[in-house]
Amino acid sequence: MATLASGAAAEARSTAAGRLVGGGLALAALLTALLVVEVLPYAGDADATPFLLEKVARARDPLWRAGFFLHVAGGVACLVSALPLFSRRLLTRRPALHRLLGWIYVGSVLLALLPGGLVLIPAAKGGAVGQAGFALQAAWLGVS
Repeated sequence: MATLASGAAAEARSTAAGRLVGGGLALAALLTALLVVEVLPYAGDADATPFLLEKVARARDPLWRAGFFLHVAGGVACLVSALPLFSRRLLTRRPALHRLLGWIYVGSVLLALLPGGLVLIPAAKGGAVGQAGFALQAAWLGVS
């Protein structure tokens, strides 16, 4: 009887944990979708966006501008490719697709997000503290 009760308790904990993880992934998907919608204006008239209007002098610098767009594109690719990687079903049923998404994730971080971000660090808001924070984050992404 005690084994049956402990088995039921373990199953209830497992179900609750599954709901929590599922809710967290749903929230991450929603936030990713909102971010993608937020960066869509950069694909059109980027110069009219508030961020680039705020960075008047920097936004004219070709290197900074290239780094910015590389960073935005890499960030979108990174976030969109990362979410499905949490799916066990995808891993077991479509391992090749899971592997491809993993390579897209790693490639977007190493080839776009990180180099683009390094170009942007000197113009980061928050002065030296903000720049140091972004530099530490870049170092962490580069080694993880």
